[in-house]
Amino acid sequence: MATLGVKGSYGTTNVPGGTSTLPIEDRKKYSKSDLYIFRDYAGAKLLSILTKKLQRKPVNTSQFKMFEDDYPQMSCTITGNSAAGAAAALTTTVAYLGIPNAGRFLQAGDVLHIPKTQATQTNSSMALHGEDIEIISVHGDTDTPANDYVEVKRDTGGVGASYRATAASAATLYAYKMSRGQREGSDAPDSFANAMEAFTQNIQIDRETISMTGSAEAEVNWGPKNQRQWERNKKLKVILRRMERTVMLGQRSTVQESGQPKYKQGGFLWWMNNGDGAGVSWSSTLDLVKALDEVALEDRSRVWYVGDNTPTNWGEKLIFKYIQNAFIKGSNNKIGFCGDGLLYQFNMLFAKYIRVENDPKFFGLEVMKFITPMGTWNLMRNLELTLSGYTNTCLTVDLDYAGYRYKSGNGKNRDLRLRTDIQAKKTDGIEDEWTADFAIDLKFREAHSAIIGNF
Repeated sequence: MATLGVKGSYGTTNVPGGTSTLPIEDRKKYSKSDLYIFRDYAGAKLLSILTKKLQRKPVNTSQFKMFEDDYPQMSCTITGNSAAGAAAALTTTVAYLGIPNAGRFLQAGDVLHIPKTQATQTNSSMALHGEDIEIISVHGDTDTPANDYVEVKRDTGGVGASYRATAASAATLYAYKMSRGQREGSDAPDSFANAMEAFTQNIQIDRETISMTGSAEAEVNWGPKNQRQWERNKKLKVILRRMERTVMLGQRSTVQESGQPKYKQGGFLWWMNNGDGAGVSWSSTLDLVKALDEVALEDRSRVWYVGDNTPTNWGEKLIFKYIQNAFIKGSNNKIGFCGDGLLYQFNMLFAKYIRVENDPKFFGLEVMKFITPMGTWNLMRNLELTLSGYTNTCLTVDLDYAGYRYKSGNGKNRDLRLRTDIQAKKTDGIEDEWTADFAIDLKFREAHSAIIGNF
């Protein structure tokens, strides 16, 4: 809340049970020293942090792309297979394994490691340190890479055939890429183009007009001394709140209107759920049973659905497992922009672990930061999530991998700005306009995540 003026008042808009708008004749009675109150919501937290603490960069087109190196594939799923590529049980003697996309990241001479500690691994005699296997040949299926399979040399760790991994037919095991130990040089199939991830973002146009017609002297005669500035302030709040909701919840699209493209940018939640990263594969949700187990295959799941008021879907263990997953990639300091509902659930869940001194001066607890060995998760209230129907949502943003972009070109800066006196000639009035051609720069998808509750 901001105020203007220090004393006295010839009228008020406050009435019992609500407010009313004063007629023009009463507004003219206000003194220049009257107290005027600017009411506001909590503000555009995410947008303000993105624009103030991160690099603001111009773009000169309505669409722009981000290119970044994707993580090379370092893990895979394996199943038993036959020489003809058909599914089979993984026995201690099977020499063929089904590995989706094997032709894209494996070559002869590579070594894969199979850990023992997997629920689908059925050989209880397998050594605790697992099994290493060597790739002899790769059989890639260009049309259906999911059907790729490889021929392997088993027991490269020298522990004996009876200690090799086993699994039922079609049962999936995890394997992880190791160093090859018998050859120099490399002819890995990864190329520069295949190793890049590209994402297209749209610059979105937003406009908010301030129109005061009927009298060229309106800004003097209506209410405060500078009614025009008052109206500008109110409309600035409106456009900032719209921009805030867009960067959180917007869904990217391009539609044609009157033969011209109309662009809408994608926000954080849309991007983490969908997006169009080239050559990247991950689940948009995380199975909650797996959430309570180990994070397997360097899990890329970004959106966790929790709640339903059941112990398996909510609790301290699940929250810290989410934090573990959220901090696998990116920096070790992230901000969680939370709706009020999820903040309440966090505080109710962890309040029992906090010791409260007997102090009559205050009552209550505030759980807004989780300090863990994986990283620090700072929570911040975002009222726009609550007011937009996402009260039980938290968007965890890694500020090292997010930015703000605005359109600029031909000497014109189209970042958030005020255009003045745009009314048509001979108009008896005043018209200004807030304008913004902007977008968030979404980078390194796996550094960000979201947790959505159902309470």
